[in-house]
Amino acid sequence: MTTVDFREEQRIDMWWVRLAVLIPAAVILSIFVQQIVLGKPYGPHPAPNWLVWLLAAILCVGVPALIWVMRLTVTVSDAGVHIRYYPFVNRTIPFEDIHGFCARSYRPIREFGGWGIRTGLGKKMAYNARGNLGVELYLRDTKSIMIGSQQHQALAAALRKHGIPEQSPH
Repeated sequence: MTTVDFREEQRIDMWWVRLAVLIPAAVILSIFVQQIVLGKPYGPHPAPNWLVWLLAAILCVGVPALIWVMRLTVTVSDAGVHIRYYPFVNRTIPFEDIHGFCARSYRPIREFGGWGIRTGLGKKMAYNARGNLGVELYLRDTKSIMIGSQQHQALAAALRKHGIPEQSPH
């Protein structure tokens, strides 16, 4: 049986993300109501009804549902560091592929262009859902992976327990 030394699940729950989802949904919903429900074409060059239906489905149902189900789960166990960014990523990094780590604060926008599954400059990558704290894993193939964590010290302790040395930031 595999022993789990650390597990954290994070959701994207920042107010500005909700606002960025809500505003386009509200706009397309008002267009949908006017054009589809009330039967009054919207604007001087109205979109075809099929497009209004499609946009309403995507912006009023699809995107909010995606944000609702997305979550970053990080687990440290005997098998390694498991990163699950549901529904997109499911990967395990074996401890033998990690030569060090650094628990630190970072700048998600400056270093990686924001939150989510991100690629930074060079051979850097990030999996983060919110905040600016995390653990950067230094891999043997010279890549590094920043894992955003609201419990970054506990994540670091779990890595230390498995013999991964802490290093200064690269």
